[in-house]
Amino acid sequence: MNLMSRRHRATRSKCPIRLVSGLLAGALALLSAIGCDGTPLEWRNPFQPRHEPAEIANADTGFTDPSLVDSTPLTASARPRVIRVNLSILHVKVPHSEAATMELVWNHLHEDMLDSETQRLLQRNGLRIGAGHVDHWAPIKAVFDSIEGAVVNQAEPVRLPEWVPLDLELDLAPTPRMIFFLDRQGDLSGASFPDCRKIFKIAHAVDRRHADRIHLKVMPEVRQSAVGKRWIRTPIGMSEVATYSGRQYRELAFKVELHAGQFLVLAPGKTADIEGLIGRVFLTETFDNEQFDSYIFIRPAVQESAPRS
Repeated sequence: MNLMSRRHRATRSKCPIRLVSGLLAGALALLSAIGCDGTPLEWRNPFQPRHEPAEIANADTGFTDPSLVDSTPLTASARPRVIRVNLSILHVKVPHSEAATMELVWNHLHEDMLDSETQRLLQRNGLRIGAGHVDHWAPIKAVFDSIEGAVVNQAEPVRLPEWVPLDLELDLAPTPRMIFFLDRQGDLSGASFPDCRKIFKIAHAVDRRHADRIHLKVMPEVRQSAVGKRWIRTPIGMSEVATYSGRQYRELAFKVELHAGQFLVLAPGKTADIEGLIGRVFLTETFDNEQFDSYIFIRPAVQESAPRS
């Protein structure tokens, strides 16, 4: 999924969003939206003529609309089951000058879903993790609507088998970077990556004991050129996947458990003001000498097909 976009106060530019599975070829449908200065964020499909109705009518659709998910309860007797997870991903970029305003968003989120050691490690690396509920989405969206110059992208929800990973791409094109990382012991290391892409790898699985709960695993990766292919075993059989040079930051991988209606938030932390630190590199961008901070919302929801006869 490519979330790179630009929006300048006097002009409009394209906001492509690409959702890519590590095991599925090709790109899925693209949907994006741009908020106009001084007006609420408007959601529409830029690949349709203006006179046609948008497939996504507002910011709630695909992110908080329960009709997109089969609400049939999961039961122990429904065997065999075919379970899929719908992933809705929303990306909001706001000027860094509005950081104080964005703190209002955190009044509707909680940050206690990780153990204290992992939370401190992510914070030291400029990554802030939170979780919220769709019932509290309206005040969060109201904060975004109040910020001039915000950019909003939303991809059409995608349905995948368990543990089939998604690559959340944050670049339109490979870019050379120097990236620094603090380990659990507090030691700083850095490396130079010519022509690389920033990616969050996302995997998911349904909790078999509690069908309304979903486990998410997120890991940052710096990806360079493909160096080969390998076969891996997945829930849908053996699949051939590409292997890349670069760096997977397994030390910063984390897992969270989300209940029905909850979503995960990835955002820059306090130390993201340190040049080259991984949180700054992944979750901030500079356009026309102005820094923008990224807030990425990930909402998984369970969908189960009818039992097989």
